[in-house]
Amino acid sequence: MERVKALEEKRRRKEALKANETPEEKRIRRLMKKEAKEKKKREKMGWDNEYALFTDADNPFGDAHLHQTFVWKKKLEKEGLADLGSEEIEERNRQKMIEMRDELEKVKARRQQYELEKAAREEESALEQRRKEAAQFREWEKQEDSFHLQQAKLRSKIRIQDGRAKPIDLLAKYISAEEDLDEVEMHEPYTYLNGLGVGDLEDLQEDIKCFDLDVLKLFRGRG
Repeated sequence: MERVKALEEKRRRKEALKANETPEEKRIRRLMKKEAKEKKKREKMGWDNEYALFTDADNPFGDAHLHQTFVWKKKLEKEGLADLGSEEIEERNRQKMIEMRDELEKVKARRQQYELEKAAREEESALEQRRKEAAQFREWEKQEDSFHLQQAKLRSKIRIQDGRAKPIDLLAKYISAEEDLDEVEMHEPYTYLNGLGVGDLEDLQEDIKCFDLDVLKLFRGRG
């Protein structure tokens, strides 16, 4: 009983509002009612949020009958479905729309997956290229260091032959197993440090780095 009274009171208030509304308010109310009806119909047809904002008056297809059920009579007759009622046709179309929407989502997902895989391949290719460039740079450095070392050894050999050997020349000669030890009188390596000043020792330290000598091996003996 209370519910009936509440509904009646709500109806009376609604009628009172209608009676007092201006023509503009009446027009807006009818548009809102129409939009609500169309929205409900869209939801029933299975339209998702991406398409739910389309109306008969405003849609990218220019279709003034967008929300009306399309009936292709000749096709239905050909399929033996000419006797279908409007509700059955609408349900049939709704199912087809859902299938089309699902297929579009699959295509979209495949496209996104393709883009992700493409980006991953490009990143891996760029990483591999950086690895190759780094390896090439290291090889160039190695070749350059080898060239400078060979030049230093050549100059050292010439100084020994000319009788103006520096301490580094004699130390390198001492540690080298490839040289002929009879070409020059050899002494214990520490004897080559006798009489060297601080500056000479600093120069010798840099020469040892250049020749890449194993200092510990020098003072342990060649064996």
